[in-house]
Amino acid sequence: MRLTFTISCFFLFLACNKHKQNVNNGDTPKSGVSLNFVENREFESGFSSQNIQIEVIDKEEYICFSDFFTSKKIHIYNLKTEEEIWVDLKTMIDFGFKIAGIEILSLDTILVLTQYRNQLFFLNRDGVIWKYIDFNPQLEEIGGYELWSGKTPFMFNDTTAIFPISLVAESEINKTLSEDDFYKKYYSGPNLFKVDNIFDEDLNCNAGLYDLYNNFTDKYFLAIEGKYFTYLNDFIYFFSNYSDTIYQVDPVSLKLVRKVKINSTFGKAYMKPVTRKLQKENNTALNSNFKENMSINSIVYITEKEQYWVVVRHAEKEGSNRPWSVVVLDSAFNELDEFTLDHDNLNLNIRSYSDGLFIPVNRDKIQKDLRFKVNVLAQYEYE
Repeated sequence: MRLTFTISCFFLFLACNKHKQNVNNGDTPKSGVSLNFVENREFESGFSSQNIQIEVIDKEEYICFSDFFTSKKIHIYNLKTEEEIWVDLKTMIDFGFKIAGIEILSLDTILVLTQYRNQLFFLNRDGVIWKYIDFNPQLEEIGGYELWSGKTPFMFNDTTAIFPISLVAESEINKTLSEDDFYKKYYSGPNLFKVDNIFDEDLNCNAGLYDLYNNFTDKYFLAIEGKYFTYLNDFIYFFSNYSDTIYQVDPVSLKLVRKVKINSTFGKAYMKPVTRKLQKENNTALNSNFKENMSINSIVYITEKEQYWVVVRHAEKEGSNRPWSVVVLDSAFNELDEFTLDHDNLNLNIRSYSDGLFIPVNRDKIQKDLRFKVNVLAQYEYE
């Protein structure tokens, strides 16, 4: 069953309008979720960012915006008290560190993962580094891997970090492999790296989730993409542009425990990877594949209704922002609905919080002189 919802998104000059709109225009969807538009929230971060996280710190919810390139800051905003702080990352970045992701456990325990260097820094709110871990010895020992950041931050709980990992071609242990052998190892090797005691001096590390990509591709294809891991409800969820399935992973054993196929009424929610041979002959093949096909973009959990919302990115359409829809699953992963949203005004990077959702407003709908200074999110609450 497909229900088409229309969300009318006001532009920035109506950001203070408190008028509420129901996403289903009065109809009752099978999923039972009814959202009211509250307002377009303008967060004056001093920069525009796609790195948006909802964090719970001392039982209070914060929305966090990160800019690793221009302003080199994290903007942390308390959704209840409206208190806000900025954490300066300039010292780290000026020393040549590129940042892959952050995790905020408290206002004085901010974890910063470096890109390519496999190092984790612990900062306080003043940007002062008070702890540092180098994971290179452990990652070389398991076969020459590097740490990545997933769709959600990497701390599974207060003491356990679980990082996505990727095979490194330039590693000493891998650089002599043939191309076929490299991709065979890439697809059959581990995909997660767990550290059970991140604050201890003697770390307990292990790798797991082997053979993940062999579920939907093989060594002759170029299934290159980000690391799409999401941590929800005591499980890890993985999805790929190259599969129409969400994979549920046990965080203890780091093994697959369930596969959930996502069916969209708009088409197949995956793309077939291009072959390595085709990409060599046509270096635009990989990029074209992403533009011309649908794929799963993210998964969020709606606590109010105990539902999983799977965001599906559609093929690009000339002259408009990229369309997308949401497939709704119940707590047992039975499909309930699929609905579309106003993709011309709203970005598909949904963020869920206790009372509802934040959905970023597309940058081209924000007042020109503010586009790179503020973050504007449409706020919806459960009815």
